Amino acid sequence: FDLSILQRRQLKTGFSWSLEFGILFHKVMEILYQNKLCSANKAVDIMSMAHLLWTKHQMDEKYKEHKSYKSLGGFEGFIGLIVQYSAFYNQDLERLRPIAIEVPFGRAKEVSLGRFYNAYKAEGEALVHTRVNCYLTGRIDFLMDSGSAIGPMDHKTTAFFKGNPMLTYEVQDGMTGYIYATHSLIKSMFPELAEKRATNMMWINFIQIAFDSDNNKR
Repeated sequence: FDLSILQRRQLKTGFSWSLEFGILFHKVMEILYQNKLCSANKAVDIMSMAHLLWTKHQMDEKYKEHKSYKSLGGFEGFIGLIVQYSAFYNQDLERLRPIAIEVPFGRAKEVSLGRFYNAYKAEGEALVHTRVNCYLTGRIDFLMDSGSAIGPMDHKTTAFFKGNPMLTYEVQDGMTGYIYATHSLIKSMFPELAEKRATNMMWINFIQIAFDSDNNKR
């Protein structure tokens, strides 16, 4: 977990389409929200960066024969997807202010889960008491401020759907951990905001980007 998530190291075996597309989409979302954190003269051209990332991941070379690539429509379809996302969630983009992006917790930014005590005795030795401290580790995509509360926002992608995807969608346990971690992180990272914002009113924004390969729908 430390190598793959916190340090972002990947195995040399490569990625599947679903995994690599999810990583690519997430990187573009980072740029989209990063632009809201900086001044206008430091904003990055999202489309140019999206094309640069698409090329860097060699999406055309590696996946042009993949059915989901064809359903998406290649890079043109990918850009169309980003534009659709920006237009559809424009209200949320205006209402929610990102205060931090890619927030790792663990190692230095500890999120305590509690502790337990253990006692053991080796043969011929005195009883030894030990205390085991437990910590949560992970990485929050975005911390958002609504003006009244601070909470995590997460994007989920899926390669295929049939019918209504919300009927089969299951909330991941990881989001519960993100909310728990947020309580600790905002007190240490944003003490001035922690005094003004509610910490018991968290929200989760799940974005499903799906492709129906049979009907060519998004």
